[in-house]
Amino acid sequence: MTRTTPRAGGRFAFRDNTQRRADIVTAPLPERYIPSREHGGSTVSIIQGMNHFNVLSDKLDATVEFYCDLLGLTPGPRPPLSFPGAWLYAGGQPILHVSAGRALPDDPAGVIDHIAFTASGLASAVAKLKARGVPFEVRRQVTTRIWQVFCHDPCSATVELDFDPAEPAPEGDS
Repeated sequence: MTRTTPRAGGRFAFRDNTQRRADIVTAPLPERYIPSREHGGSTVSIIQGMNHFNVLSDKLDATVEFYCDLLGLTPGPRPPLSFPGAWLYAGGQPILHVSAGRALPDDPAGVIDHIAFTASGLASAVAKLKARGVPFEVRRQVTTRIWQVFCHDPCSATVELDFDPAEPAPEGDS
């Protein structure tokens, strides 16, 4: 497992200071939430998919640079809203909205623990993070073997990048 020093010093950890692991057993779901065999659930979902995330930033330029120059999103059209910001695209879709001009909450994560993106090019991503001096941690999910890279954006939002298990281990990881 590759670890780098986190911004605040000490161990890279989540807000609850626990090490997340895929092999931690959770409490069973109530019966009404257990999916049926048909349609993946017992009711038709109103939600069809994730549309976008919105992050607040008091460092708009640095935040856009992080997501575009480092992670490969592209800036694109944004409606003429009454506050500064940017819409960042992947695959032609605006998947990340960055909003500036508002005070950040005391806890930058709020109730969202992290945002995750499906990614490719594990070795390249790790090299870019190292080159920019961005603290990160590489993990391998126990059951799926998916590679996960965790880091923070300029306003301390936790970002997870998920890579195909078939990608080779990044340099220095075993």
